[in-house]
Amino acid sequence: SNELSVKQNLLIGVSSALIGAIITHPADVVKTRLMTQAASKALPYTSTMDCIQTIWKTEGVAAFYSGFVQRSAYMGPLWSIQFALNGVLCKSFEERKNKK
Repeated sequence: SNELSVKQNLLIGVSSALIGAIITHPADVVKTRLMTQAASKALPYTSTMDCIQTIWKTEGVAAFYSGFVQRSAYMGPLWSIQFALNGVLCKSFEERKNKK
């Protein structure tokens, strides 16, 4: 059978969430820093590149992954459930369609 099991769909879902987070989290950190600077009177960053360079120089590479564990804690289960449900529902709809 070419169908994935629920367990395989869960694994694919959590894996895709982690890969996506690894790739996009640094951009989210920069975006959040730029958005929250407006709440203070001082503007610490003059541009996106300035923000990236300042974080890199003052806090190091690890700062681009601050909050990664928390994001993974909700995104992993969310995507694994979504992938598993998608597989189950598609199979159910296909079986229902074939009965008609």
